[in-house]
Amino acid sequence: MTESAAQQKLVHVLGRARAEALTQETLRQIGKPDLADASSRLLFGHALTQHGGVIEAIGRAIKIQAILEGAEESSLTPRSHTGAT
Repeated sequence: MTESAAQQKLVHVLGRARAEALTQETLRQIGKPDLADASSRLLFGHALTQHGGVIEAIGRAIKIQAILEGAEESSLTPRSHTGAT
């Protein structure tokens, strides 16, 4: 899954403006500039799961794909679990 594929999942459900806002907010939350690598997408997906509902489901799908691409769940630090910056 590429960065744009991860974002497209959100665009499909939320619309472009809301998806872009959520993406930027979540990137700030996880301390990453983009979703260029699998580890970033794993953190991004994990952060989305904290929202619940359909966004949680999208986050889980992004997490699974990131793991299949080589990201390791051990990279989920306490910071990424709590959303602290």
